[in-house]
Order: sequence, then C-alpha cells, then structure tokens
Amino acid sequence: MNLSTIVGVVADLDRTTSISGGGNTSATTTHITLFHLMGERVLLESDTPAMIANGDRVRLAGIRSQGQFTAIACRNITTGWMTSAEEYGLNMLFYIIFGIFSIILTFEKPILFILPIFIGYYMYKNFGSVSHSKAAHDLLIREMD
Repeated sequence: MNLSTIVGVVADLDRTTSISGGGNTSATTTHITLFHLMGERVLLESDTPAMIANGDRVRLAGIRSQGQFTAIACRNITTGWMTSAEEYGLNMLFYIIFGIFSIILTFEKPILFILPIFIGYYMYKNFGSVSHSKAAHDLLIREMD
C-alpha cells in the first residue's frame, strides 16, 4: 500500500455515522467525515468525531483509489488536533490465547483444524490494519518536523 500525503483547506464538509452490531453484541459507531481538499474528495473514518471544520487547514496521510483520497491519519494544522493511531490492545492477546487453545483442540479433534487457520487470518488482518495506521501517523509526524 502506497501512502501519500496532501495538505489543504477543508471545504464542503459533511458528517455521518455508521453503527454496526447491536442486538446480542455490542454496537460499534464509526464516524464518517467527507470533504473536499485541493479539489479531491476525501473520506475519513474514525472511532471519534473528527475535530475539523470548513476552512481548517489539514494534512492527511492515506491512499488514493477510485477517484477518492481515503485518509488514514489526519492532523488539523489550524487547531493542532490529530487522529489517534490504532492500537493492538487486547485483541492481539485474545488471538494468541485463542490460537493456542485452538491448536490444542486440533490435536484432540483433528476436524477442528480450521480454527487455527481462521484465527491466524484474523490476526494477520488486525496486524495489517494497525501497522497501516501507525505508518500513516508516523508519516504525518515526520512531515510536521
């Protein structure tokens, strides 16, 4: 994935949220911020509302695809606010413990061989997401110095 940065003034700001889960599981809210920057359409998704407004000068790190810039990290130069980088948190610990448990179960019931593969796949996806977020934030910080 090739990260790039853009800097400019926010225009045509629009916000919405997406809620997933609920029912028997906990609900997750994703804050979606859409705006134009330097003539490009920008999408910024985050766990918390983006502290940006029309007219703010921002620096973004992200990916260009399909005519849109998908921001992974955002720094509001006007106010000093910055998105937070993803963390491994307890997810990785859960994956490791459950992975070891599933390997032990596979020795008992060979039919369960799919469990370690399933867990390994999600560990890989989680690791990739966190490393992209950290790389984008590092890029913004490096360019600010």
